[in-house]
Amino acid sequence: PRLLPAGATVDLGPEMAGDALEIRAVFAVGDADAVGLSVRRGPGGEETRVGIDARRGTLFVDRTRSGRCDFHPGFAARHDAPLRVGPDGVASLHL
Repeated sequence: PRLLPAGATVDLGPEMAGDALEIRAVFAVGDADAVGLSVRRGPGGEETRVGIDARRGTLFVDRTRSGRCDFHPGFAARHDAPLRVGPDGVASLHL
């Protein structure tokens, strides 16, 4: 496990190849409006954001900048589901 400060970037480099990656992240949400990860980042600025919107009480997947997305009208969107951060202010994601 690694402890990363807010705004940190971790480049997994070219040695991370394949079709799947398991990520387990624990966030100390504190008074942040939202916390999350950018995954599948590309050289053209494309990325998919996965995170917790503490203000709205939701888990989200944001694919609005996920690269080519003209194959389905609902793909390039932000999708939300209810999620409450515990009273200790800690939230976990397992992707």
